[in-house]
Amino acid sequence: MFSVDFERTTFAKRNAMSHPRQRDLASQESLGIDQEIALLLTAIEQETVPDRLTKLATELQNALIQKRRCEKEE
Repeated sequence: MFSVDFERTTFAKRNAMSHPRQRDLASQESLGIDQEIALLLTAIEQETVPDRLTKLATELQNALIQKRRCEKEE
């Protein structure tokens, strides 16, 4: 559903150059998408992260740091 709305907004923005009223509608649609993204980000930020995922992310970060150190020594 999001991709359909995105395609519709993109199409509206492309055609808005020659029609001022369409330009206003494209701006309103863009604001709607921005608000939807903001709501999704807020919901994601409120979710708890499983301990296992946090542990794996830390291990990946440490492995990348170690790799970077080894590459600098070469």
